[in-house]
Amino acid sequence: MDRPQLDTPLDPRHLRERVEDEYNEKLRTEYQGIMSYMPTLQDLPPGTKAKNRYVNVLPNEETRVRLAQIGDDATSTFINANYVRGFKGFPKRYIATQGPLPDTMNDFWRMIWEESIVCIVMTTGLIEGKRRKCDRYWPEHPQTQGQYGNVTVNVLDEVDSGPWVLSTFRVDNGSETRTVKHFWYTGWPDHGVPETARDVIEFLRAVKEETGTSKAPILVHCSAGIGRTGTFMAIDIGMQELQSEWRVTDIRGNVENAQGPGWLCPDADPIQIYSPGPRRVLPTVGAEALHVRGKQAATGCPADVQPIPLPRLYSARVAPRVHRFGRRRRPCRVSGCPPWRPRP
Repeated sequence: MDRPQLDTPLDPRHLRERVEDEYNEKLRTEYQGIMSYMPTLQDLPPGTKAKNRYVNVLPNEETRVRLAQIGDDATSTFINANYVRGFKGFPKRYIATQGPLPDTMNDFWRMIWEESIVCIVMTTGLIEGKRRKCDRYWPEHPQTQGQYGNVTVNVLDEVDSGPWVLSTFRVDNGSETRTVKHFWYTGWPDHGVPETARDVIEFLRAVKEETGTSKAPILVHCSAGIGRTGTFMAIDIGMQELQSEWRVTDIRGNVENAQGPGWLCPDADPIQIYSPGPRRVLPTVGAEALHVRGKQAATGCPADVQPIPLPRLYSARVAPRVHRFGRRRRPCRVSGCPPWRPRP
């Protein structure tokens, strides 16, 4: 792997002042400089306007999820959802979509079936600020079932973990049965952030444990399918980057790559995705990223720098790194970290 191109390195001791309120406008300005790919209603198939929760948040045609057509109904292929690349550009790692509407629930479950989805991540409330953000697309009580077109959904169990609720669905279509896990993060306010990063990291860890080695896309949605949806995906990609060879994450680059010619978050607050520190979304990720930017990545950490430890999401599945001479390379630690020698 080639060494990533890094911007001017930042000393982690200056992390807090970097993200104080006086820098918010600079972050927003930089974020707004990212190219936009927002389509218009004229770019979408005719007759699909009513299938969009917000007419100013539309799926890009190039990466839009296309459902199997039902009969002669050309609009039956449409759903407001896009494939999004993942870590190392992994194609179709996620599907970013809007919260279902009453008239799109059948399409939503048809997409889950056709894409072999095993995990749904929901980061919005059903009602927030007296406004309907998402319609309930699964049965309300455990041991009950709902019918959505040809798909039958049974709620097998529901576990309240505090910040999120994990439900297990049995999904039937004809004679075939599948299991789908539903992660509902209930503590993430619209146009805001969770109180602590720890809960978000634990939530992400739980999602990764359930999805395991599945190659199926992770279905992620909030209300519009942009702000909280994009933040979740950016954190997931960033955490994986921090476990990779160079232990550095490029948040802006991830947002640009994920937007690609596909997913877009024009209304997302850049502070949610882009800022560690006081905003509390990415304090651990941000500090660790700054800790390994620049010369530290080649010569080791200064003795007086105390980085925030990064929880290891993939500790059970990450192979130990080995030098060409057979010595195991230890990751950087809070104290006594060894010199960093890039792999030849």
